[in-house]
Amino acid sequence: MAQPLRTWAVAATVLALATAAVVWWLGGSAGPGAGDAHPATAEAAAASAPVLAIASQVPTAGLGGGRHGYLHELRDQQASVRDIVKSVHTV
Repeated sequence: MAQPLRTWAVAATVLALATAAVVWWLGGSAGPGAGDAHPATAEAAAASAPVLAIASQVPTAGLGGGRHGYLHELRDQQASVRDIVKSVHTV
């Protein structure tokens, strides 16, 4: 699953730069899989490309640190992208 996430992030960045339109991509994986898109996301930020990335997350009960046994669980997924994106929100 990681390779498509990287490809989608790169494609969104290129399209946003070419059209100046906001381009979104939907990450179907949480945690380490979503991390595979970080380089393209950082490139989008550095180039001021208007990209909206929507990533999945473990269930709300698994948030807040610690280990709860969820697949693809990270201690703090938001922290893994906070330095390369404009804002991070849990919905």
